[in-house]
Amino acid sequence: MTRRRRRTEEERVALLAAALARPDASWDELLTAVAYWPEDQHPERGVATLEAAASRFDAYTRSPSAAVLRELSRGVVGPYLRLIRWIDLRPLWEVRRRDLLFRRVVLEGGARELHGFETRYDHGIGHFETLTRHVHGLRYLYVGMSGIGSPELRALAEAPSSATLEHLSLHNNVIEDDGAQAMLESPHLVGLRYINLYGNRLSERMVERLHAAPQWRDAWIIAHRQGCYY
Repeated sequence: MTRRRRRTEEERVALLAAALARPDASWDELLTAVAYWPEDQHPERGVATLEAAASRFDAYTRSPSAAVLRELSRGVVGPYLRLIRWIDLRPLWEVRRRDLLFRRVVLEGGARELHGFETRYDHGIGHFETLTRHVHGLRYLYVGMSGIGSPELRALAEAPSSATLEHLSLHNNVIEDDGAQAMLESPHLVGLRYINLYGNRLSERMVERLHAAPQWRDAWIIAHRQGCYY
């Protein structure tokens, strides 16, 4: 049986360019192609080729493909990760310290511009350290049931990079009134259109203040007050 010839670097570049020329080419297909680029064939060429055309894809579609998620589950981080704009860590639930893996995705993989981040049942404190210090562009942030407290929410409220946030869901964490107070005082979180603080440790008075905040007059706010749900 004849062994199939290994593609050359130039052939890989040409195949990627041809795939990009197809209007039906999917983000998953293209990202997987550059993720599996051989190390001895200048993988940065593949990343740069896809990067030049990446703006044609909506940010929410620019997430890790199934193949890339498998690589992440093995701890493999590559430069192609700088092209993603949305990451949901819930499929990686078997990874014990997703917060440490995500930090590598950002610092080693270069995924510093993210529009969406999602996780649940996780080490939220570690994630917030990475998000508030090293990530910009976030519009959608969903961290549920992950031990987020007032210090983490305060750090988010004080971070200038939070100014792009529109959707903030921190349900079922351990946030208290002082954390919500930091939100109310933040000059960076005025653009929020959705706030979910259900299942935290907020007083009835604080929930009322959140709903009365003029900067969020048109926002959808979900909170808990003496058995009532908003």
